[in-house]
Amino acid sequence: MDSSIVLKYRKVSPEVKDPVIAYDSNGVDFYAYRYEIICDNHNGELFLAFDTGIQVEIPEGYVGILKTRSGLAKKYGATVEAGVIDADYRGNVVVFQRFRSITYDEVDNLLEKPIVQLLILPCPKIQFHSVDTLTETHRGSKGFGSSHGGYR
Repeated sequence: MDSSIVLKYRKVSPEVKDPVIAYDSNGVDFYAYRYEIICDNHNGELFLAFDTGIQVEIPEGYVGILKTRSGLAKKYGATVEAGVIDADYRGNVVVFQRFRSITYDEVDNLLEKPIVQLLILPCPKIQFHSVDTLTETHRGSKGFGSSHGGYR
């Protein structure tokens, strides 16, 4: 059973690297084309916006989720801080990432390297319905560490 979808994309410049899928995986690797420093805490922690130079057309009924590449998380403490691409968005894929420990030289070395993974997931349209009560569950309103005895 073939469950593949077509992801249309456009490069904003000929020198932008095409997205790729490593091995036979689900994550689409996007490369860093350029970056902007959003915040420098002057302690090795940087908050950056990486522009991939790629525009995508997520199929209707799907959503794109940007996720941190595991190697960057391990080496630099990197995390993606925002990462939803709606099906109707047609601008550049820009990745907001926080790095816990990285130098400017290391950031420059990330240019033209895979910077983020894109997952394409089904996402149904939502219809809202206001009600007076919700269906009860065993969990109820317990949250934030309520399972397995909590985090005390």
